[in-house]
Amino acid sequence: MGPYNYRNEKRGVHPELGVDELYQIVFKDGYYYNVSPNFKKGDKTKERIGLLRGEYKLAPQDAGLLRVKFTNLYGVNVRPTDKHLWELPALAESGRLENRKTVIPGFIVRLFFGGGALRDANTDEDMRLLYGSNGKDFTKEFIYVMTRMK
Repeated sequence: MGPYNYRNEKRGVHPELGVDELYQIVFKDGYYYNVSPNFKKGDKTKERIGLLRGEYKLAPQDAGLLRVKFTNLYGVNVRPTDKHLWELPALAESGRLENRKTVIPGFIVRLFFGGGALRDANTDEDMRLLYGSNGKDFTKEFIYVMTRMK
C-alpha cells in the first residue's frame, strides 16, 4: 500500500509514517481506512495514530477498475493499549473510537487529497498486486504490493 508521499510524483516514503505498522482495512460497504502511526517531525517519541478514510466503487465502464477517493482524516494522540491498529477503523466509523480527533476537515480532504484509480493485477489468499494512478487514464502508474494479515 505504501507508505508513499502523495505530495509529489516521486512517491517516496513520507518521513513521519510508521512504515512497520501500515494497514489498509477494507469494508464491504464501499469504504476503507489507511491506518498507521505518525511521528511528528520524525520523532519516534511523539507518536500519533492516523486514520485516513476513503471510499471506493467499481468503475461502470471497466469491471476491473476501482475508483477511490479520500474523504476524512482522523487521528488519536495516544495509541490505545487494548486494541490493535487494524481494529480502530471500525470504532472510528461507528463513533466509538475514544479520543478521535479530526485532523483535517473532511471537505478539505475531499478537495485536496484527491483520489484515483486502482487496477487489480493479481489477487490470491496471501497477496494483492495492483496498479494505481492519480488520474483516470493510467498515464502514470504505480505498483502496490499488499499482503493479507493472518
